[in-house]
Amino acid sequence: MGMWSIEQPDLTPEQRLLLLTGRYCGDEPPPSEEALSLAPTVTNWGNFIRLANQHGVIALVHDTIERCGMMSLLPGEAALTLRKSSLSSLARNTMIYETLATVSSLAAEGGIGFTPVKGVVLERCLYGDRGLRQMSDIDIVTSAGDAMRFHNLLRGKGYRSLPFKSPIHKMMMMPASKHLPEIDINGIYTEIHFRLFSDKGNRMTEAMLAGSNPDERCGGMRVPPHGLHFLYLASHLGYHEEKGESQLRLYNDIALMLRRYGPELSYSALVGAARTTGTVNAVAHAVAVADLLYSGCGVTDWPAPEGDAAARFLSFLDDPKGVERDSTVAGQSGMTPPPGGMAGRLLFALGAIFPSLSWMKRRYGTRSRLTALFYYPVRWVSGLRRVVSGSKGAERR
Repeated sequence: MGMWSIEQPDLTPEQRLLLLTGRYCGDEPPPSEEALSLAPTVTNWGNFIRLANQHGVIALVHDTIERCGMMSLLPGEAALTLRKSSLSSLARNTMIYETLATVSSLAAEGGIGFTPVKGVVLERCLYGDRGLRQMSDIDIVTSAGDAMRFHNLLRGKGYRSLPFKSPIHKMMMMPASKHLPEIDINGIYTEIHFRLFSDKGNRMTEAMLAGSNPDERCGGMRVPPHGLHFLYLASHLGYHEEKGESQLRLYNDIALMLRRYGPELSYSALVGAARTTGTVNAVAHAVAVADLLYSGCGVTDWPAPEGDAAARFLSFLDDPKGVERDSTVAGQSGMTPPPGGMAGRLLFALGAIFPSLSWMKRRYGTRSRLTALFYYPVRWVSGLRRVVSGSKGAERR
């Protein structure tokens, strides 16, 4: 582990221990000596557990602490929480893979091809399939032509879909969005993506689908090409940070891919695709932080990112979802410009201003549609504030 994460003067002992134990060691020896020396300095184990949970690495932290032989140093309640969380992660991942098998069977039945992305691929290919890469849902990517057909097929089997934001958005979903509303399959949500980048013609997503193949090292799972998957993960991380949220878990993914697939993920190998997808700075940012966290990931030719990548990551450390938006980390947004020029943009904006009552009910957690009506003004005022705030930010830049 590099000194960057341990010797930062402003970090609490809890934060330092998180950075030390919240990374995946794999076959390497765990950082026992450093962890054992840090443990006595921790005064708020409840906060340490909170950080591990909010950063999505609590199962990983449990594994590392257990391998370091320091479970006996934790208060009983903290040790019990870690054990329960680890078992819960393993059980949930088991359910997710069972659901993925159902999704695969139904896709084959409908003659639809897809490839999994994100967590379900990473857990099996990089984390040893032991429940250490925490997941909440399933992400798959299919062609734009098959996405709605597959969505309808799953709904036809009785599985419930989250509501579309509005009838207007449903009508414009395929040309203006990147994925469809999630489908609830036995308590596990599946999100169908059909556009992972914002490149013209959706060529990079199509290339990812065309280049996907079964990998025996990943249990025979169909996996996307490492390079394009890596660009997507880094871009998605940038998107989250642009929204004001980040997790150590996502940087672990970047670091493990760099360490496993090395030269395939170098700038020289991916420069063309990175420029086409507009992800150069997002990837450079992710690589810089991963390199610091893991004391080198073996890939050194990515350009320096705009801004201070280390400081940006540390700003998320104590509150992964409470940081001001950052527009310098250029990730991929959830929408692309709608078709139809200005008229299309106005129509799309109208759908955002007046969402369906079903969507409003879920968005604001109301018990009835009648109550959801009262949240329309809340939404309009919030939207107006964002517009004004964005305008002021643009003036400052």
